[in-house]
Amino acid sequence: MKKGDQAAEAGNYDAATAAYEKIPNPGMTGDQRAVREYIEAQRRSGVLYWKQSQDYQRAIRAFENIIGIEPRSYDALYNLAGVYYEIKDYVRCRNYCDRVLQLRQIIPAAESGDIELQIRYLKAFCLYELYQKDTDAVRKQQLGIKCTSELRDFIGLVPADQSKFQEEKQNAEQKIAEIEAQIKRR
Repeated sequence: MKKGDQAAEAGNYDAATAAYEKIPNPGMTGDQRAVREYIEAQRRSGVLYWKQSQDYQRAIRAFENIIGIEPRSYDALYNLAGVYYEIKDYVRCRNYCDRVLQLRQIIPAAESGDIELQIRYLKAFCLYELYQKDTDAVRKQQLGIKCTSELRDFIGLVPADQSKFQEEKQNAEQKIAEIEAQIKRR
């Protein structure tokens, strides 16, 4: 792990991911330290593949390796949602968002509010993208209605004193106005 961290800090992401991938999957050995080390190596590798190399398939594989060992890893599920959003697979992104939202009760309290807001925002914007692409008028209108509902739900969850999500809130308000205007024109 240390070699991977050092290579990542030096900006040598290929060497970092290679070092992380050398950490063996402990399987069913029962060695919890080895399991935690493997999961962390897969997480770091997945993030580097996703953010630095844009090697989305390898990032997906790394995060899925975590899910194979720890199916309730909200961090891996959250990262999978982000990767699928970037590759424009909005249906899978929404599915992973739903899985993260189902795990809300196990997310550490200090992180749960921000994660829930981020996931709800991401989920609504996946629906917005699906709405934009749909060519069937009836389905598009249904998607538009559902999307505005999800965007309003997101806006309603943002605390008034929360400056962190104000840009996302404004973006959501703009998308609602845009969708409503498009629906009225039909």
